[in-house]
Amino acid sequence: MSNNQWFVKKYAGFQSYDEYITHKIQVTLNREIFGNKSLLEEQREVFKNYHKYLFSSGKVTKDSSVIGILRHIKQFAVFLKKPFNQATKQDFLDFIDHMRYERKVKNSYLNQILIYIKAFYKFVYQTEEYPDVVKSIKPKIRTNTIRFEELLTKEEVLKLIKVCEKVRDKAIISMLRDSGGRVEEAILRPKIKDVLIDDYGA
Repeated sequence: MSNNQWFVKKYAGFQSYDEYITHKIQVTLNREIFGNKSLLEEQREVFKNYHKYLFSSGKVTKDSSVIGILRHIKQFAVFLKKPFNQATKQDFLDFIDHMRYERKVKNSYLNQILIYIKAFYKFVYQTEEYPDVVKSIKPKIRTNTIRFEELLTKEEVLKLIKVCEKVRDKAIISMLRDSGGRVEEAILRPKIKDVLIDDYGA
């Protein structure tokens, strides 16, 4: 099968690539969250409402981000095996032990889950403050700092660009150097509307 045939078959029935991605995300949400039989019906309903809330409140603007958030919280939901508003402080402590000692997840991953759970429980209890049941949870936020001497110098960046065989790779390195952003910020996510043209370039 040629690349053109593969593309036509994959996106058949969709008006655009964006429409295909929207459909794919909805299928993923229905399979992993909204239609997941390992979750209680009450839990799935709360997830649906939280999904709507995240977008309507402007806290999240991308479907992919919402999927990531819900996937993290789903792990607690599966462990809990009861409605979210019936969770106790001991349930959270047991979940943390389960993830740390049985699942053996990294602390950074566990901390990210706990951050999402704490924010989620504001929604569950419809309050601006963290409910008492999660208030004592203290995720450890580790900040990664880079010393100035660890940064690439202008000369080192120019050397990298010089040895690149493809114009694409030269452009990627240049964008990362000029923007100071991560790959997903400078390369993967931006759209044309995100680029501002000025007297110095863009």
